[in-house]
Amino acid sequence: MPSKNFSGLNLSTVSTFIGDVFAPGLHIIYAVAWYLALEGSLVFLLEPGRTWNLDLSVIAGIVTVLLVLFYLRVIDEIKDYDYDRVYNPDRPLVRGLLTIKDLGIYLLLTAAAVIAINLFASPVLTLLVAVNLAYALFLIWLEKISSIVRNKMFVNLVVTYPVNILLSVYIYISFLERYGHSAELPGLLLVLAFVLAFLNYEFGRKTSWSPSPPPDQRLYSNEIGRIGAIILWTACAVAAFGLVVGLIQPWNASGLEAAAGWLPVLWLFPVYKGLTRFLRGMKQEPESETKTGLLTSPSLLFLMAFYILLVIHSFIVNNPAWF
Repeated sequence: MPSKNFSGLNLSTVSTFIGDVFAPGLHIIYAVAWYLALEGSLVFLLEPGRTWNLDLSVIAGIVTVLLVLFYLRVIDEIKDYDYDRVYNPDRPLVRGLLTIKDLGIYLLLTAAAVIAINLFASPVLTLLVAVNLAYALFLIWLEKISSIVRNKMFVNLVVTYPVNILLSVYIYISFLERYGHSAELPGLLLVLAFVLAFLNYEFGRKTSWSPSPPPDQRLYSNEIGRIGAIILWTACAVAAFGLVVGLIQPWNASGLEAAAGWLPVLWLFPVYKGLTRFLRGMKQEPESETKTGLLTSPSLLFLMAFYILLVIHSFIVNNPAWF
């Protein structure tokens, strides 16, 4: 039975593509947790005692984050095509499931939806998200013409990471506009903590304990060594933890609020497990190592725990009457 089509799209192919590279269930949880963790923590820090309003604008913001994450995933599928042909041959574009033209249509429709949603929210948010989408598109061209940007990990990080940072800035500005608040240092430091938390994930999924991975494989450990990379990975998590606990100051609270304030200590468990796993992997003989030797799993666990535990903390401290 032929697949149904809508506006020139093969819906079966769209569904397969999303399932292969986007993991919709995980990304929905991720977008919800990211948005609520940052906004809820901003309410606690900058508007103590004020009711946390979870209204339609929050839903619009979460949908925006989710759609932009999908947009960025499509961008990566295009700009990493040559690299994926060698190291990720199961990618949909590499195996011919769809074409560059198909991905261009995905980008166009996603961008239109994001802009439409934010036109009803705020001109500032609309402009911010439009700049983010345009910059991400620019990266396809930039990486195509510049081998340094394409292959040097830290140069690439500096150039590409703003698309992720701007999503946290988007949530921050949305909060400021909804609550009529002005920018303050605690809020900016909280955004920095979110930046560091994601950097832990970024470094973890591209750092290998293998002593001799392919030299052209895009790994941070290929540029600064395994020890340097694991130190950087650990430092990002510890710095994010320190910033958040310093801002929350659970030692000044009592009862359930104090207990919720110490929840970030649990973030250190996946960091400890990842660190010991990495060091143990370094001691193995090359022939006994796993195929990848990466820290993707503990890094993802840290990131999701970072968001979800902050959501729990925010619900407790911003809604004391519920508890």
